[in-house]
Amino acid sequence: FQKSRLAAALLLLSPYVPLLFMGEEYGETNPFHYFVDHGDPNLIEAVREGRRREFEQFGWGDDVPDPQASETFERSRLDRRRSALPHHERLQALYHDLLQLRRDEIALRPGESEARVAHDEADGWITLELASARGRPLFALFNLSETDRRIPAATTAPGNWTLLLSTDAVTYGGCGAASGALRGD
Repeated sequence: FQKSRLAAALLLLSPYVPLLFMGEEYGETNPFHYFVDHGDPNLIEAVREGRRREFEQFGWGDDVPDPQASETFERSRLDRRRSALPHHERLQALYHDLLQLRRDEIALRPGESEARVAHDEADGWITLELASARGRPLFALFNLSETDRRIPAATTAPGNWTLLLSTDAVTYGGCGAASGALRGD
């Protein structure tokens, strides 16, 4: 869930239109298999064969789910009861708050800001600064490593910053360390 929270922030704090997969907002774990409901037996067999060929390179052998089987469809259904479990509920709260931040902050809207990215692959961090002519600048820090990091916050708008959100907040299932999106005052 720690990595899911980080992935959510990376996706929803980027200044592009985010695309969410069904159930992603609460951490759905059911697989989503390709399934069809064709009536033509030749088309059904062609789809089955195409899927087998497509997955040969992955070493699945004959374990490729039958796209025409009703079981394949049933296994792909969302289990919305999962969203009421503590970790899933906290992840969904994070998605809610990140989406609210996107609505509230002009700099997070597509085409509204200039993005500046810095990163250190070896040390495992990324920074994102979003400067908008119509709104406040935002600065996000992402720790991609397994340990705590001091991330240099070089910004074009130095000064006092206010923490708006931390994916590591207890509310979202984290330990309460301070990191996340920052806004210039």
